[in-house]
Parts: sequence; C-alpha cells; structure tokens
Amino acid sequence: MVPFDIDVSTVSWIDKKIMSIFSGLPNPLADEAWVDLLCYGTSHTANPEPPDVLHGQDGAAVLGKQYRSFTTFSIQLQVDSNGTFQSARQLPNSNTVLDPGYTPPFDSGFELWKGLIGQALISPDPMLPGKMHAEATTFSPGEKSSLSQIVVPGTQWQSNSVKPLAYSSINVRPGEVILGHTLIKFRAGTQGDYIGVVGMGCPNHLPWVWCEAILAYQDNYNLVLYGAGSGFPCHAFYVGGRRQGRLDLTTDRSKLKQIFSSGLKANVNFVMGETRMWVSGINAQAPTQETSKAGQTVTSQPFDAPANDKSIRLVIPLSSLACWK
Repeated sequence: MVPFDIDVSTVSWIDKKIMSIFSGLPNPLADEAWVDLLCYGTSHTANPEPPDVLHGQDGAAVLGKQYRSFTTFSIQLQVDSNGTFQSARQLPNSNTVLDPGYTPPFDSGFELWKGLIGQALISPDPMLPGKMHAEATTFSPGEKSSLSQIVVPGTQWQSNSVKPLAYSSINVRPGEVILGHTLIKFRAGTQGDYIGVVGMGCPNHLPWVWCEAILAYQDNYNLVLYGAGSGFPCHAFYVGGRRQGRLDLTTDRSKLKQIFSSGLKANVNFVMGETRMWVSGINAQAPTQETSKAGQTVTSQPFDAPANDKSIRLVIPLSSLACWK
C-alpha cells in the first residue's frame, strides 16, 4: 500500500475568552493579591483560540506569534492490506519543531497606563515601569527547557515502536505501536518573570508549564492520540492538520495559586534608600539546562506546574484523515 503521510502538532495558548473573567484590575492591597494581579496580566496578554485546521511546519506562521508553544513532527506509516502495522519513518525532508512561543503585547493601552502609573508610585524598582512598557508593547520570546524533545523514527523504515521519553506522563496501552512523541516545557522570558516577581509580588519565579502528545497505531487502520499538559495554559492537539482535542486551562483560583507557586522560590534583595526600600537584585530563574532523574516524570520534575485534571486518548480512523488514499 502507499504510505500514509501524517503530521502531529501541539499548540499551547492562554485563551482570551476563558481569561476574560480576570480582565478587571484587582485590589493590589487584598490578601494574596499577587494571584489576581498575575491573572489580570495574563488576561490582557492572552491569545485568540488557534484554528481548527493547522498543517505541520506551516503552523507557527499561521498562528502569527499568538501562541505560548508550538510543536510538530511528520511521519510516514506503512500498513498491510489487513491494517496491520508494517513500518514507519520520519517523513523525508521534514523537520521537527519545538517552539516556546511568545508573550504578546498588552491588549489595552488604558489598562497598561493604569499599571504603569501604579508601579511608578509604589514600585521598589524605579526602572520597573520602563521594563513593563517594553515588555507590554512587543512580542517577547519565551524560553524552553533542555528536556523539551521530539522522538520520531529515523529516516529509514523501522518495524518497531519508537521509545518515548522516560519522563513522559503518558501510559500507552499494551499492543499499541508508538509512532512519535513530543514534549515541550516552556515559560515566559526573564523580563516577564521579573515583572511577575517585583511588579506583582509573586513569591516564586514563573514555573515550567508543559505539553506532550504521543501518536500510536492500533491495528485495523486506527491511530491513537494521547495528549497531556499542565493545568495552565490551554493545549490543543492536531493530527493530519485537524484539531482532534484540547485541554482548557483552569480558572479555579486555588489551583492557579498552586500552579503559579510551582516555580523556584524568588529571593529579592533590597537596599534602604532615603525614604523607602529599593530592589538591588533578584536571584535567577531555574536554569533552562535540566536533567531528569530515573523514575521522575514531567509532573514531578522540579519547578514544573502540576498536570491538567484531564488528559486525552482518542482513536482516530485513518480513513478520517486527508492522508487516506
């Protein structure tokens, strides 16, 4: 039979509609106001929902920087006339993509102005309003962990399963042939993190949030898609250019507090000025170069956000995809 060409992609984003409940400026003097301030900031730097159709390596261009992470890989699959798996390989001339995305500009000039004025009056860092304005008026690149990886077959046909990453949170059912695995850990960059800690009072640096997907094959012409991710932000999973499932971010305040508290403890140093304390420095975020201990999944690695309450397992008939011949 003619091989099937299949692409698998994931998109993570902060959904503007879901986060709209946090769009009003909270009381900065309330108990644990940092949680509400961080939600307020993310609601105004949220993204539109990604489209239902998104094809492989063209996906990032279609999204136009409106995503927090994007991954994709493409494989070729061979089955016999009975639908039994024969072999798989990476699609020739295709590349894997692990893109940690962007924080987009602030969506309201008036809300940004209020925040800048407020920080100018109370911030322990006189440079913070300028940093906030610079961050809020551009697409700021995110960061990814060195543990972000995509595992696919080689360029030659192979008749066995791909071995997934040891720190995967996904358990594939016995008898299914793993065709590919993508896992990305990502976060906002250094300046966005600094604003969260110094400007909003977050006690921790921003954590690693994450998304992963496994594509497997089940006999009788059926693919199986597994998807998992952190409880924030949203995650969408695509096979054959079409969105097959999504995981929505939580809006539960206690869970958001748990997620945002998962990062490395932030230590801010102050010096005493003539009239008030000033920030003299802050410890660095957890390094992007990471190692994983044996038996440690992505859900238990240091400074990783906890998992979404839900996960995905979908059976996708090959006949439902455009690759069906």
